[in-house]
Amino acid sequence: MEEFGGFLFFALLIGFAVVALRSASRAGIQPGSLITPNQRRQATEDAAWKIERTVEILRQNLDTGKLDSGPEIYSRYYIGYLFEMGKAISRHHRVEFSQRLRRPILLEVGQLFGRHRDAQEGERHLAAVLGSDPGQLGAADGRIDGDYAVDPNNPGPYFARIGAYFES
Repeated sequence: MEEFGGFLFFALLIGFAVVALRSASRAGIQPGSLITPNQRRQATEDAAWKIERTVEILRQNLDTGKLDSGPEIYSRYYIGYLFEMGKAISRHHRVEFSQRLRRPILLEVGQLFGRHRDAQEGERHLAAVLGSDPGQLGAADGRIDGDYAVDPNNPGPYFARIGAYFES
């Protein structure tokens, strides 16, 4: 009887392993492709740096008069655009679009629409901006430009849609 119990345990162990491998392959995960916590942390930091750099590049190249003191449609569009660019960058790095990655965008929301007391208030401001028509348009354009920008096969120029929007 003891031998049967050992056999049953071994059979269940093999069965669980097969089920785990099948569900991983259905989810698109290759065996051995799971990343370590250090790799995930590095990918998150790389994505955060790219989002911060995107903010810097856009701030340098856009008409800051329209952005900072012009009609609010420009700042709403800009935030929607940044949000979707950030999501594209996080997808490219295969990391969650976490609070850490949204931080540069929330800082821009605070700068353009008034300081917020905490992260929750910043998220509420962000949600209000993203819910507006210019925010939705910026998000749609940011999604397209973001997917283009993170593809290493695309030579550029990047940020074409936001540049055209600010030139109009």
